[in-house]
Amino acid sequence: RQRKAAMARVSTPVAVVDAPSLTINEYFGNVSSDDYRLSACVAEVRDACEEAPQCPSFDEYVLVLEGKVELLIDGSQEPLLVAAGHGVYLPRGTRVKWRWPAPCKYIPICLPAFTPTNCGREDEPGNNHAKTSEAMRRLRELHAFAKYPRLFHVAQASTHLLAPLPISPPRFGDFDVRVVRCIRA
Repeated sequence: RQRKAAMARVSTPVAVVDAPSLTINEYFGNVSSDDYRLSACVAEVRDACEEAPQCPSFDEYVLVLEGKVELLIDGSQEPLLVAAGHGVYLPRGTRVKWRWPAPCKYIPICLPAFTPTNCGREDEPGNNHAKTSEAMRRLRELHAFAKYPRLFHVAQASTHLLAPLPISPPRFGDFDVRVVRCIRA
């Protein structure tokens, strides 16, 4: 049985999080390479900060390149310290709160790829997290676009003002469906 050779490809990173204390550039994953199997990013923390607790539905491998991260596992008061030059494996279903006491650079690798829904991020109102509300809103938008790259325009056939298409579009009851390709900004 012959195997088809995979094509090598270069991936350009996408800034999926750009917040005052945290930048995450995704090289592989749902947003950057349309690959749901794995996400690989470079994350840079500029100031001491923390994240909301999360209980992801993915396995996560973390390589710390600079600085250190403190992980509070399953509500533990004693943090697991991961310093530069070390890595940590977090199996899916592990509840963890991330804290960075100072600037840090690390590579998170998630299997399957990270999404805002499978990360199991808990809401902590009133806290100042590394991922701000605005950063989370943009992250959800990027993932929604990656999941649904086409805009579906649905209008009642009797009331829409669009000119008829030369080829009849699909019809569903009283609705006329037209598909338009979205353009990334």
